[in-house]
Amino acid sequence: MGFLESIYKIEPQLANQWELSFDDSTDIVYKVQDVTLPSYQLTVETKHTGQKVYKALEEPGNITMTIREDIDFGTYNFFYTWFTSVYDLTKRAFKKQQSTHDDLKSARLVFLRNNPTALNTPRTGNIPDNLSPGFTIDTTSVEFDLIDCKIVGIDSLSLDYSGNPLLFSVTIIPEEIKFKKII
Repeated sequence: MGFLESIYKIEPQLANQWELSFDDSTDIVYKVQDVTLPSYQLTVETKHTGQKVYKALEEPGNITMTIREDIDFGTYNFFYTWFTSVYDLTKRAFKKQQSTHDDLKSARLVFLRNNPTALNTPRTGNIPDNLSPGFTIDTTSVEFDLIDCKIVGIDSLSLDYSGNPLLFSVTIIPEEIKFKKII
C-alpha cells in the first residue's frame, strides 16, 4: 500500500473481483473470462481562435467479452439462440420482430469487495452447488447496468489440442450504460 492508501485506508479495486450476468440467464456469471467496458466520451473541437470547446457526446461502443465454455455448451447456446432470434441464417435475412424490444437483453456488471464472513454468495446469479461455508461474502460496491443490449456477433471457436478451456468471444452493443455506486 502507498502513503495515501495507508492514511485513508483506501483499498484498490481488484480487476478480478467482478461478475457479469444477463437478466434472463444466471448461468453466464461464472463463465465470462474478460470484458472491456466502454464509456461515454466528450468530443472537443478547436475553434479558429484556438479555443477548445465541447462539441458532442460519443456514445459507448461495442462490448466484446471472452467466454469460457463448459461441456454442455450452455453459454454458446444462449448467445447463438439470441443471434438467431434476430437473423435467420438459412434464409440469410433479418427476422421480423413482434416489438422493438424482442431482440434486446439487459445485463449487469458488478464490482465486488471482500467482507470476511461465512459464505461466498454471488450478487448477480445463483449460488453454485459446490460452495460451502468458510468462504467470504463479497458485497457489491459498484454496478454498471447495460441496458437494452443488441447482439452484434459471435466470433469463431478456436480449437486446438492444448487442453485449455474452449474460449469464444461475443460482441454486444448497449443502448445505455448506467453507473451506480452502492457503497
